Amino acid sequence: ELSTVPQYPRLYALDFQIFFVVSAMQAFFLNFLIFLCTRVNSPLITSVTGTVKDLFTNLLGMTLFGDFPFNPPNVLSIAVCFGGSVWYSRLKYLASQPKKGEREESK
Repeated sequence: ELSTVPQYPRLYALDFQIFFVVSAMQAFFLNFLIFLCTRVNSPLITSVTGTVKDLFTNLLGMTLFGDFPFNPPNVLSIAVCFGGSVWYSRLKYLASQPKKGEREESK
């Protein structure tokens, strides 16, 4: 694939280069902010905010672009994926909580 990059016809077009650099900067800042969120908060909070972000991203994509077929299998698949994310976050939260006996021993 790398050998075909120089063959891209718009590689040296200014508008392509600007959008490419802006996209790379956005990716860098997104990764930096995810790292910062995980460092300031717990990884669980980062997971929950990521799940909520994914939900809003999916909803916006389905409504803004207009090419999403709203039929039962598609809507159900989105609901199952989101439900799985919520369930996973809940299980991780419950696993991070001290057990009932551990709380009483620490008092």
